[in-house]
Amino acid sequence: MQTEATLAQSDVSELDLVKRCQAGDTEAFDELVTRYRTRVFGMIYNMVHSEQD
Repeated sequence: MQTEATLAQSDVSELDLVKRCQAGDTEAFDELVTRYRTRVFGMIYNMVHSEQD
């Protein structure tokens, strides 16, 4: 069951999530990490060519 506090909804904007992060909302931070971790990992991997680095 989802509640209003659930951040996994795609209608929550990046700007809203960032503002909530700045206010200390750890759930908003978790949502941003979930949204962007694959993209960030790919960018870094292309730079260093190593999963360990």
